Amino acid sequence: TGGGKTVNPIPQVYASDTTAFEFDQNWRNAVVNLFCTDRYGGGLSSGSGVIIDPRGIILTNAHVAIDFLFQDWPNPSLSECVVRVGSPAAPAYKASLVYFPAGYVYDTVTAVAGAGDENFVYGKDDYAILVITGPSTEQVKAQTVFPYMPLAYDPPAVNTPVYLLGYASEYASYETLQRNLYQLASPGAVNSLRQIQGSGKIDAIAFNGNIV
Repeated sequence: TGGGKTVNPIPQVYASDTTAFEFDQNWRNAVVNLFCTDRYGGGLSSGSGVIIDPRGIILTNAHVAIDFLFQDWPNPSLSECVVRVGSPAAPAYKASLVYFPAGYVYDTVTAVAGAGDENFVYGKDDYAILVITGPSTEQVKAQTVFPYMPLAYDPPAVNTPVYLLGYASEYASYETLQRNLYQLASPGAVNSLRQIQGSGKIDAIAFNGNIV
């Protein structure tokens, strides 16, 4: 939205289209790997995000970004987090949290504290926003404009062809996550549009099982 006018720069592709849905290599550049290591226990976490603004604004899940909450607290920090790019993923940028839903923190803490998993609504408030603050090492060139994928404001119709991109890491080994995590891209189609419990609006786009 700008100057009172709403724009949607992403072309909408519907199932009724007869033209082939071609993969755009530029999409890869907007997808990043959010990687955090535990300074003390040696644990690590890995997830995907997408740059949605040329200033380096990253949209991801709260459960992926939660370690970024602790990279600056306590002192010394618990976690060291970086934004990685490329294939295999390599450290490129540092990032800080811009927004993390308080509701996600509350629901997670109360579930852990004994309220019970049956009261936890999966997907609710599970988003976070980060911003790139600079290069992760002196070898990485500083930049102020980043490749990005602008948000689409309308959900795609069921059966719309899509490509899913990300750094699939749930079943990867420790060694793979550190040194050989490749970005994957796979075609798919929208299976359904769904509501998260109690929301009353479309919150989730569902797909069939996919390697990404």
